[in-house]
Amino acid sequence: VDGPSPTSLDTIVTATGVSEDLLRRILRGCAQRFIFEEVAPDQYAHTDASKMLRVTGIHALVGFSCDEVMRSGAYFSDFLQQTKGKPPSWNVPSPFSLAFDPTKGLFDYYSTVDEVRGRRFDLGMGGTEATKPLVEEMFDFSSLPEGSTVVDVGGGRGHLSRRVSQKHPHLRFIVQDLPAVIHGVEDTDKVTMMEHDIRRRNPVRGAD
Repeated sequence: VDGPSPTSLDTIVTATGVSEDLLRRILRGCAQRFIFEEVAPDQYAHTDASKMLRVTGIHALVGFSCDEVMRSGAYFSDFLQQTKGKPPSWNVPSPFSLAFDPTKGLFDYYSTVDEVRGRRFDLGMGGTEATKPLVEEMFDFSSLPEGSTVVDVGGGRGHLSRRVSQKHPHLRFIVQDLPAVIHGVEDTDKVTMMEHDIRRRNPVRGAD
């Protein structure tokens, strides 16, 4: 489905290779949830919701939610049984590890086993920040004095800090996350990337 005009089911069948009967069921199920609209029999058009799925970050976020999150959620009761309702001492066991790899936590899995899912996760986190400018609404960054340091703990690849730094160039940002998460992200004049595990003592002192 592309562009403002409706797309026929036959066209989508040809493009995807999915059987007509199965694809019709999928699309009508999506339409019931306002993802696409069946404007005429076997004719589908975009809705506001489906248009959002064309945005790279949003597409990745939905993929992560429907894949890793849902699969992990199915193992939550098993996780509680194994841990007897107590938090694990480390990354495993977790609902994610039970679903994907019992020896690895999420970020270890992304960096050593499944880099494709890892890249999608990174894009999805960017999509999250693009749709939620709530931090800027909750805190008045303009109230901080010139040269203040803001530490973004567990800040992923720095999407949020970079956005805020553009609106408030008088601030300096330090984005902290695991090495596998921030790998390849370049520092800017206002945003510095720092390897840090949020479960450890924070090395930055005197932040504003």
